[in-house]
Amino acid sequence: MQNKSFYQKINWVMIALFAIAAAWSIFSTFTVLAQPSPADADADIQQSRLLPFFGPDQAAGLVILGALAALLIWKWKRLFPFNGPLALVLGGIVYAWIFFTFTIGWVRMVGIYGFILAAGIGFIMVLIYAILSVFQKK
Repeated sequence: MQNKSFYQKINWVMIALFAIAAAWSIFSTFTVLAQPSPADADADIQQSRLLPFFGPDQAAGLVILGALAALLIWKWKRLFPFNGPLALVLGGIVYAWIFFTFTIGWVRMVGIYGFILAAGIGFIMVLIYAILSVFQKK
């Protein structure tokens, strides 16, 4: 590939942007849930709240995510330039896993939205890279 450094910059910029956005989103959401407003504190049961639960399903998900991350790291150079989009999709899955493991209620939708956004951007990047690689070979 003749534009290797260009693809690397795009991949790392996208990974960094999504990592910063995910960290900010998790921190701000968990902070709001940890300190409910006075109106929410008076209610007997809050609709959305922090409720860490680490059971067998979450453990299995963590093992699968760890295996996928190890596989991605192992094959990182071989998957170029598609390693960045794959990392985004895996990051979106981890983001959703965090929300489904540590929260309860409607706030879990934030995890689903984050996964859909990361998977959509990753899919678009794969399509763009595939189209560019076909045109560069001609």
